[in-house]
Amino acid sequence: MGFEGLSPLAGHQHACEFPHEYPAYVAIVNPKKVGLPVNVVIHVSLHSQELSQLQTFQQRIGECEEVMECYLMTGGSDYMLRVVVPDLEHYQHFLVDKLTQIPGISNIQSSFALQQLIDKTELPIGC
Repeated sequence: MGFEGLSPLAGHQHACEFPHEYPAYVAIVNPKKVGLPVNVVIHVSLHSQELSQLQTFQQRIGECEEVMECYLMTGGSDYMLRVVVPDLEHYQHFLVDKLTQIPGISNIQSSFALQQLIDKTELPIGC
C-alpha cells in the first residue's frame, strides 16, 4: 500500500480516489524553515468528563491552527496537545486568547521541547 512507483501526480490522484486509505495529502516540511520552530506539549484537564464538555473542547481546539495533534488521554490529564508556534510571544497569545477561552478547563500544563530526537512519518506496517 502506498505510492511506490507512482509519480507525484499519480500518487495524488490515487489518494483522491481512495480517501478512506489516505485521509490527507500533505507535504512534509521543516518547521524551522517555515517559521514554526517552537513545539509545545500541553496537558489539559477539564472540570468534568461529561460528553457535552468533551465535545465543546474538541470542537473549539479543532479550530486552532496552531494545534498539530490532540489526543484524548487516560491518566492525569484529559487531553494532550502538540502545538507549533514561531516564538514565546505567539505561544502566550495562543494560551491567553484561545486555549484559556475554552469553557470547562481546570488545569493547563505546558512543556517546551528543547530538541526533537525522533521524527518518523512512516508507520511500522511491516513493509
